[in-house]
Amino acid sequence: MTDPVRADGGEDDEFYRRLVGHATEVFLLLDRDRTVRYASPAVSDTLGYDPETLVDERLPEYVHPDDWEAVADALDAAFERPDEPTTVEVRFRSSDESWSWFASTVRGHPGGTGGDGVLVSCHDITERVAQRQRLQRQNDRLNEFANVVSHDLRNPLNVAQGHAAMLAERVAADADLRTNVDVVRRSLDRMDDIIDDTLTLAREGQPVGEPEPAELATVARKSWESVATDSATLEVVDEATLYCDASRLRNVFENLFRNALDHGTDGDGHVTVTVGRIDAFYTTTRAADDGDGFYVEDDGRGIPPAEREAVFEPGHTSTESGTGFGLAIVKRIADAHGWNVTLREGKAGGARFEFTGVAFVE
Repeated sequence: MTDPVRADGGEDDEFYRRLVGHATEVFLLLDRDRTVRYASPAVSDTLGYDPETLVDERLPEYVHPDDWEAVADALDAAFERPDEPTTVEVRFRSSDESWSWFASTVRGHPGGTGGDGVLVSCHDITERVAQRQRLQRQNDRLNEFANVVSHDLRNPLNVAQGHAAMLAERVAADADLRTNVDVVRRSLDRMDDIIDDTLTLAREGQPVGEPEPAELATVARKSWESVATDSATLEVVDEATLYCDASRLRNVFENLFRNALDHGTDGDGHVTVTVGRIDAFYTTTRAADDGDGFYVEDDGRGIPPAEREAVFEPGHTSTESGTGFGLAIVKRIADAHGWNVTLREGKAGGARFEFTGVAFVE
């Protein structure tokens, strides 16, 4: 059997064989005709095959038909440009006839018959894909609901608002009636806001396509300019560049800034909001493997521990004027990026929102 990593009989051959043999990833060595020449031991745990039974088998027999074209293109590219690896997501057939998803990196390797081969390293992503599909189904259902809200409720609401406006003009001279009409108009406007936020919630939950570099400080300051901040203060304490959808990140900041103002010290808007990169030693309650991230913290009244999970639920609000969708939108945008968002107590007792799992440009 040809070794998957070293085929030249070098003195390190045994070391590389043991290294691949203990790896959790599956390694396959293929000839140009797509015949398997080596399968690493991990194929037993991930797909249920004895590695020896795959030798001399043809790879197309084990790849989902819908994925084969992408795999074939990656294999062809590896032979043409052996030093340029290509990664594709592909389904492999397990021994029980089920399908498992793998992120497979394909690169040229001089280990096939005649020294011309391709090495495929496969990482099991079945659970990740299942989670992504669940999120997509959830988004599809929310979009369907949002469409119903938009079309079936928006039209009659617009009619009601129009008639309320005309009624307000007719009763302008009657203080009591004008007060009653004003209550109706405020209620209709609140319904309008809820519809808008529901549509935003559906839109922002869609997965982010291709994140691009954005400066944390720049996005935060632009977001601050679009919020009525009165005498509140923004402090950006770190300069960092992260991969994200900048327009959605701006929506995150705008919602968090409004939340800070609504829950500011004494409710008068006099609050300082700080944005920065997370310090791994800020608190011992944050797990060491939470990853890189950033935070938005205020010195306002804070949010009681018992309410910190509920604030991310749609419709949760502690004020009469709020719709309760702002922080739900924040969480859905974080989920769409693959980030985690956690609400903690800030250094001054206010609210501190931490976003982890963030990729930075170093």
